[in-house]
Amino acid sequence: MLDNLQNFDEQIDQDLVPVWQEVSKHSKALVNSLKDCFVQARKSQRFEYIYELAKTDKNLSPEEITKKATEKYSEQDFMLFRKYVRLLRACTLSAGGECSKKIKESFKRTFFTERLYLAYELSKKIN
Repeated sequence: MLDNLQNFDEQIDQDLVPVWQEVSKHSKALVNSLKDCFVQARKSQRFEYIYELAKTDKNLSPEEITKKATEKYSEQDFMLFRKYVRLLRACTLSAGGECSKKIKESFKRTFFTERLYLAYELSKKIN
């Protein structure tokens, strides 16, 4: 299952390669900063919290997992999301809405939905 998290991250990275190439035509610093947001999102304490939560509560729906993760939104998570939104706005202005849309969808999957569910399922299987 840990492989599933790694595979998920690799798939997100692969999906974003053409987007990063397009954005880098306008700003390499913007690409590096956005990539850093993804790296930091993967290190969020939200995943540890959900992983630990699955040890005690093994029957949560995806909506409940998202809600519980939102309740544990730390200041670091807030600052990361704030940085991401600012960078996404800059991306929209420089590279266009299509690139921003793909980045937004990937970040949502990483920080708010699918990756949280994978961490939850990983904990259920291990424990």
